[in-house]
Amino acid sequence: MNGKIRTATVLAFLVLMFASSIQIANAVDVHYKFDRPYYHPSETGILTLTFMPVAEDVVVTNVDLEVSGVALFHLIPSSQHPLVGLSSTGTTTVELPFTIPMNITPGEYDWTLRIEFRSGTPLSYNGRMTIKALGEEQPPPMWPWMSVVLVALALILLFTGKKHGKLTKRNGALMAILAPVIFILSGLFLANTIIYPAESLPYQIGDALCFVAAPILLVSGIVVYTTARRVEKRTRRTATPQPPRASREAPTRACPRCGRDLSTLPRDIKNCPYCGKAV
Repeated sequence: MNGKIRTATVLAFLVLMFASSIQIANAVDVHYKFDRPYYHPSETGILTLTFMPVAEDVVVTNVDLEVSGVALFHLIPSSQHPLVGLSSTGTTTVELPFTIPMNITPGEYDWTLRIEFRSGTPLSYNGRMTIKALGEEQPPPMWPWMSVVLVALALILLFTGKKHGKLTKRNGALMAILAPVIFILSGLFLANTIIYPAESLPYQIGDALCFVAAPILLVSGIVVYTTARRVEKRTRRTATPQPPRASREAPTRACPRCGRDLSTLPRDIKNCPYCGKAV
């Protein structure tokens, strides 16, 4: 019995010891955002932190941004933000500047963001940062020219299939079903910004697939399906045998014996003038 009491006491002590940290960790929701997808040497960037506490008032005592191989930036405490008090009744947004060193080598660097509170468990976030040489700017997005190519390809396939009679409802349905699949997969691809930064070529390809290829494929599938259905109805209608049209010409009068044409003679004649057969 004493062993059970000791075990319960130890468990209660551990719960009390970690209760405050669990409460703080669950009470604060932090969103972070850098002002640019990449930075140049000697350029000043801004890290925006948005705190949305949901339980109780807390105080942020320390915020460090460590860029591996670059520098360790102590963002809080600083001259502008010695401490940041967070109220449970509202959202607090803080903009924290940092400056990239001048002698840094361009490339991609891992960064770690650590946020500490007056009491409770600190929060930590990780990601990748791109440093580009001076004068090197972000390449233009791929979606404008890729959208033109995709639209042209869809129109060529549509008109070619219509010309050769290869548009089927099955192909249209497959295209329409494939469109949301591409949209979801490319959306998941874009969400992985830690591996693929926003200015990288894989990210731009995923962007084009998600916001250009999927809608074009969906519209093309709908057009192909409706066109194939219309063609199918027209083909079925022309293949159905139509009853012969009634002749608009007057029936020809002929002698039942000699077969001579009597249509030009008066209608009140009683015998064929050629053979004398009664008509």
